[in-house]
Amino acid sequence: MRQAGDWLESRHPGLAVYLLVLEANAPARRFYERLGGRNAATFDNETHGGAVVRSCRYVWPRGQALTAV
Repeated sequence: MRQAGDWLESRHPGLAVYLLVLEANAPARRFYERLGGRNAATFDNETHGGAVVRSCRYVWPRGQALTAV
C-alpha cells in the first residue's frame, strides 16, 4: 500500500484515492480501516460476470495518506 500511495501521489498529487471491496469481506474492510480508509458508500455493483454484489467504496484524502502506514 505504501508503494501504491507513493506512486499515486507522485503522479496525481493531492487527489483523493478510493478502492472497492466486497461488503461481505470483513477482514479486508478492517484492513483498509486500519490504514485510515473510510467507507464513503455501500452500493450494489455489477461484476464483469454479471453478478450483482454489495460493495463498499473506501476512500483516502490523497495517495500520500497510504504512505504513512
